[in-house]
Amino acid sequence: MEVVAPCPFMRQLSVRLIAVTLLALASACTSSDGGTAASPESEAATTTTTAETTTTTTTTAAPRLVTITETPVEIGLDPDPIRKANNLDLLDPNTALIVGDMAAARGTAPNATVWTTSDGRRFAETPLEQDRESTANAAAIDGANVAVVGVVREGDVNRSVVWRSADGGTSFADAEYVGDGPGLGATAVFFDGELIVVSWAVAEDGRKLVAVKPDQVGNNPVDLPSPGRNPWVSGAAVVDSTVVISGSVEVDGATRGALWTSSDAGDSFTFVDDASVAESLRIGAPQVGVDGLVAMASRPDNGESVLLTTANGQNWREIPLALEGQGANRTAVNAGARPIVPFGDFFAVGFVDQISGVAIVDGAGSGTFGFAPYNSTQYFFSPRPIVLDDTLFVMASTPTGFRFSERSIRGAWTTRGGPSDTAEGPDANALTFIDTSEGLVLAATSWPEVSGQPGGAITWRGITDYVVDDNGWVTTSEIPESRLVVSDGSTDLSIDYVEDPADDDLPGPRSGTAVQLRVAGDAWGEAEIVLSGPGGDYLFDAVGVDGGFVAVGGQRVRSATGENTKNVVVMELVDGEWRQIELGLDLGDRAELFTVAASADGDVLATGEIFRDGAFGPLLIRRPAGGSWEQVELLTTDPDVEIREVIETDAGLEVITNELASWYRYTPAEDGTYQRTAIRLPSPGFDFLSSVVALDDRLVVIGTHWEVGFGRLALWELTDEGTAVALEIDRTITSTDLSLNDAVVADGTLMVGGVRDHQHLVWTVDLGDQ
Repeated sequence: MEVVAPCPFMRQLSVRLIAVTLLALASACTSSDGGTAASPESEAATTTTTAETTTTTTTTAAPRLVTITETPVEIGLDPDPIRKANNLDLLDPNTALIVGDMAAARGTAPNATVWTTSDGRRFAETPLEQDRESTANAAAIDGANVAVVGVVREGDVNRSVVWRSADGGTSFADAEYVGDGPGLGATAVFFDGELIVVSWAVAEDGRKLVAVKPDQVGNNPVDLPSPGRNPWVSGAAVVDSTVVISGSVEVDGATRGALWTSSDAGDSFTFVDDASVAESLRIGAPQVGVDGLVAMASRPDNGESVLLTTANGQNWREIPLALEGQGANRTAVNAGARPIVPFGDFFAVGFVDQISGVAIVDGAGSGTFGFAPYNSTQYFFSPRPIVLDDTLFVMASTPTGFRFSERSIRGAWTTRGGPSDTAEGPDANALTFIDTSEGLVLAATSWPEVSGQPGGAITWRGITDYVVDDNGWVTTSEIPESRLVVSDGSTDLSIDYVEDPADDDLPGPRSGTAVQLRVAGDAWGEAEIVLSGPGGDYLFDAVGVDGGFVAVGGQRVRSATGENTKNVVVMELVDGEWRQIELGLDLGDRAELFTVAASADGDVLATGEIFRDGAFGPLLIRRPAGGSWEQVELLTTDPDVEIREVIETDAGLEVITNELASWYRYTPAEDGTYQRTAIRLPSPGFDFLSSVVALDDRLVVIGTHWEVGFGRLALWELTDEGTAVALEIDRTITSTDLSLNDAVVADGTLMVGGVRDHQHLVWTVDLGDQ
């Protein structure tokens, strides 16, 4: 079985922590607040008998709503304004405009904001809205006339609006209403001084695109024709008296590139039927080039990215990319359709997703690729470079600020601060649950950001723990600041990594694993190194079993050539003594274990990854109650298998996987094999699974529904056939910044921990009598 290695973050993910990062999606999507299907109704049958006939009457009980209680968890640090930069534009060759949003204080509604700069260093800040929840997303520029498109939220309605400036972005008039829709104002362009706004609207089969000309009284929205559903817009430009809109559309369940053109100033649009466009995954925002328009396009089949160019908006020509430099061979991997900008006699092309960087290419597509200064999960690299005074700038945005890096055509990158050179933050990052002998504890993680430091940002990770008392969640210092804390109900175990004094002097990892123990009611003991040797020695997860703990991990040992071998580690804590277990399995020298779980009847299942047949794939080993360790094979033909979670049900320890963007459930059979069942979410591509929990005799799927940039918390009940049936929730929990980090069942109550609008939250779920 050929497999591709899962991402490093997911490799080391505990089965108790399934985190979904929505801002790493390079293409933001927004969600409508559309209704969800009710859960299966329970039925009660009564039978009436007469001399002539028997009649059966079925009474259907009305389903009870799922109720959710939301509890904020204060991180105990001073709130600062939230800033997020969404897009960059040029007012003129020397002046940049940034649109985005900020808030008066953490946890408050964001307000649309514009920043302008003439040198990439000093910024003028102009609020567009101060009393209504809003965000600005893109700008159209025509000399001193600037139109910023975005959204204002009024009640449960998102209203697409435009803010206008006649003085180059120094001041703006009040928002002009454009239309109601499920998401954000998409893009805008000036044509002969007249503004054309392209936005999303609701359609019966998803969303559609409409063009509006706000300057024309009584102008009705014009539909952009589409051969599929759920179109997406990247940008707009004008060439040869033609308006060109770029993006993508779903056709027969697959996403493909899309272009629309208008030759009558936006009164009507035509869908461009072009082979080069249809072969692409998405077309990036077009830019005015030397001989017309040029846009970035990505190809889904072979992963290559190409440039497309046109002189008239209709006939498009491919320019393959031939890049040199560090990381150039990786720019084809999920590069996406990214905008470009003219840079002297060259083009600057921005890449983001699995890799962040900028390529400088000539008109034939040849050039060099270089990493951008920001390759960090805390920073959101802007894919759109800008040019000021023959200097190339790229932007990195955080939820608390933004920064610039600059370079000349032949020079190196220099990092500059954003609008503030002082400490900014903190930013709520994740909220997870820790089950201890003293009760449930929350671990709240935040990353305060410090900008203005040459060479990149200085970040630190702060963890605050909380316990439950009669007043809700309160701060505690009882939990060590370690990588992992687990409990068997009476004893707590803390795992951390330390500098290994037994390691040699060869370069490379030199970590050992130390543990601390405490019995309920006692203090934590001293840290003891239990795994040591030449290289990196890690225990990634542990679980309480009858008589002690089982811990799993790996040992990474350096070779003379600097390459690492990775060997599986299984350790047991029995009667206060640690011992390493010899498995007797042929797993090669490139395998590790990352998670372990135990069932009530004594079965233990550990998951990880193994390198075989030239690629990384999933690794499962199992120890049946009273038996020996054995390797388990997942019967699947998919080449990309990612183990996401292990849950205990009446059938035993079940495995949840993600395979080629589809979800599957593996249920153990009596003969030791696993039965594979597809998990069918209602809206593939828009529904995202976060966790699966077993509650009584029900399996509940916890996740989010994303559409056009907004995410909504969603719950489904999983049937034996694999169908995820949406549960109706009594409140709508939605945001452009929504992540669900963990879920736990405590005393029969389901709790979900996560972050919304940069604030830690706990959602307590009452499923009712469905």
